[in-house]
Amino acid sequence: MNFDENIFKSLIGGSSPLDIQLSLVKDPEEAFNFLKGYGYDLTNPADETKLWNYHARAVSYIKSYLLDDQENNIPALLADPAKLGTIHNLLIHASNKLETDRNLLNWACAILKVIHVLVHLDNDLFAQFSGSIQEQILKPFKDNIFGDKTRGYTLGTKQANEKINLRSFTTKNFKRSDSSVTKLLANPDKMAFTVLDKVGVRFITKNLLDSFRVMHFLVKNNIIGIFHLIPNQSHNTLYPIKAFMEVVKANPELPPEEIEKLLHEKTGTGINNDNLLVKYNNFSGSDYKFIKFICRKLVHVKINESKKFTFFYPFEVQIMDYNTHIKNLSGTSSHDKYKIRQKNKARERILGFAL
Repeated sequence: MNFDENIFKSLIGGSSPLDIQLSLVKDPEEAFNFLKGYGYDLTNPADETKLWNYHARAVSYIKSYLLDDQENNIPALLADPAKLGTIHNLLIHASNKLETDRNLLNWACAILKVIHVLVHLDNDLFAQFSGSIQEQILKPFKDNIFGDKTRGYTLGTKQANEKINLRSFTTKNFKRSDSSVTKLLANPDKMAFTVLDKVGVRFITKNLLDSFRVMHFLVKNNIIGIFHLIPNQSHNTLYPIKAFMEVVKANPELPPEEIEKLLHEKTGTGINNDNLLVKYNNFSGSDYKFIKFICRKLVHVKINESKKFTFFYPFEVQIMDYNTHIKNLSGTSSHDKYKIRQKNKARERILGFAL
């Protein structure tokens, strides 16, 4: 019997289908059946148009985002629809292990990988209900934020006595972009539905103590539901919980500025960092410090007058103090360096053969 080992590597071996050579298509009929199983029926002109649009977007993405001007370009036989002829041919070139032009095979695989990511991004739950998801997740935060960039921001409620002054408050409104494509290409373990930070908020507090006050406030005022957290996604490299609690419990009557001073003094004595929680990221600098957790919100979408669709959707909360934020902007922790590392990984995974 003739088995394709790569099928088993993908199904039960832990390998992403994007990282192995699958020979599933030998002729147009097999290509047609493969695409139908994938979700697109080429007897439907609308489906064929969609696939050609994905092809054009994939070629544009590779040319404009992954390739430098002096690097080898995509062969015209694959990039130009007139020369490619039918979308079937892209699959045939990518599946043919006997392809005499290995460069052609590899480029066909690269285009298909990008098309695959684009398809999943466009057909994710978020793509269908992005407006409702963002509005319902972000509104509770915005309702408790007062001020603006000029006057400064404050976290608090109209009734609460406690107010927390912030250096910055920003929301993340997700839009599909080249960066989201790169994120999925650079992370073999990620799919569109496993990207948990499409929506989020970031607090930059005036000091360390206030970072912990923000977390406490969000839970106590039901802005986030602590039972909707995804525990294995939490990250804390800002300050150990155990050390923080030791300081505040021992000094309950001290004013905030004195507690802040003690927190930093305790850091300077070489405290045990066992209570720090690191969610490893391949692309973040090792000295990037922040608090992050992923929560979920029960979203309600009205389908029609009599039917409502409800589902949980994740969002990210990031918190850091201002001094930490400034340090994070430079060196290996900077956002620009993060993006470069991510882009290089995507290039290695998709275009390593062509460079």
